[in-house]
Amino acid sequence: MEEGFNFKKLVQKLVEIKNLLLSKWKVLLLFITIGGLVGGAIGYFSTLRFTATSSVLIGGSRGGVGGALKMAQSLGLGSIGGGDAMAFNTDNAKEIITSKRIITNALLSEIEVDKKKDKLVNFYIEWFGLRKKWQESKKGLENFKFTSQKAFHLTFKEDSIIQGIYNSLIGKNLLVTGDLKTSIVEMKVVSEKEIFAYHFSQELLKSVGHFYIDESVAKERKSFENMQQKTDSIYSELLSKERTLAVLKDNSFRTQKLQGMVSQYQLQREVEILNVLYASAVKNLEMTKVSLMEKQPVFQVIDEPVLPLVKKKTPTVQTAIIVSVLFAFFYIVVLLIKGAIRKALNS
Repeated sequence: MEEGFNFKKLVQKLVEIKNLLLSKWKVLLLFITIGGLVGGAIGYFSTLRFTATSSVLIGGSRGGVGGALKMAQSLGLGSIGGGDAMAFNTDNAKEIITSKRIITNALLSEIEVDKKKDKLVNFYIEWFGLRKKWQESKKGLENFKFTSQKAFHLTFKEDSIIQGIYNSLIGKNLLVTGDLKTSIVEMKVVSEKEIFAYHFSQELLKSVGHFYIDESVAKERKSFENMQQKTDSIYSELLSKERTLAVLKDNSFRTQKLQGMVSQYQLQREVEILNVLYASAVKNLEMTKVSLMEKQPVFQVIDEPVLPLVKKKTPTVQTAIIVSVLFAFFYIVVLLIKGAIRKALNS
């Protein structure tokens, strides 16, 4: 009995709502029409945005302190490189890629557009009309241009401007996602300027790659360069001594005296010592090279942006439908609240 009564009340309530809506159908239709027009205008006048997508495979060092490095130590070469390379993975990739240092170095890169070479950040200022805004709000920036080469070498004025650009890019233009299972990081640059999205995505890849590959093994690379220089120096000295010895032998052929024999023996001994040193240096160089290769992190570009970029705009029809439904829902809620209040006051 109670369930039948509740069902009856529910039916009566639905009939009341139906009658209320039918009595206000003209106003409801007006709200739906206005919502459709507003939604259509939003979609029609929305800004066209371009997306430059790139993805990279990243990882830690290829082998760490492996067998080759242990072999080098067993041969008496000592500890080559002085430490492990930095560990990179998808956990810290987003923080590194979106860091001010990485993005600033990307913006300071030199690009060529329409046969004109300049820093990307100077093109950014031109493309997004910052110079006009500066003329209205700031003094002395009408002809300002970036000249610094790296993030750590910015002047106070450059750092102030780059901070504003960085905040804007991080807030709405750059999206970084990573997959822990595949170690693939995807970077999306979204902008209303296709040319900026394309070039910034390209330079961001280079900036991240430089940080991952070069700076993470800077100590190991320095050791390799020092070893290379030492090996070349020994080889040059060895060639010089061998030529001197050959000349001495030619000059003393069949007329050799004891003094000449002593000089010849001394040169021969020096050549033999240099041969031993050179062989050891080559061995050390190869071990240092192996150590560098083992510790260098993995950074492989999988996809990079290609013109023309993917463009996206708010769909006009879908936006019109969604906004019209929201307007209708809002009006119905208002009607129900007013009806409930009126009924409560009458009772």
